[in-house]
Amino acid sequence: MEKLQLHQEYKLYEKSGKIFCDSLQVAESFRKQHKHVLRDIEKSLITISETGEPIFGQTNFIESFYKDSQNKKQPRYLLTKDGFTILTFGYGGVKAMQFKIDYTYFSCS
Repeated sequence: MEKLQLHQEYKLYEKSGKIFCDSLQVAESFRKQHKHVLRDIEKSLITISETGEPIFGQTNFIESFYKDSQNKKQPRYLLTKDGFTILTFGYGGVKAMQFKIDYTYFSCS
């Protein structure tokens, strides 16, 4: 399994030529609690599945884990550009818009 590589300037991950952000970055950038971002992702996955397109959810919202400051394993998701777009479409504010623009520029280059 290929390791994730962090792109330092944009703080996005790259794996096998695909670009990802993670749910922790979304929470920080959109000023939301991580547990609320996880909830929003899980709701999105249910709705995506109900459309009859579960593969879209599986390929654009990848379940992952990280170790917190107490070295405990915690859930997170890696999001492709499409997953990110689906999740954050309803998120607003200047900070949210800047994050969307940064992700778009990096993933299109």
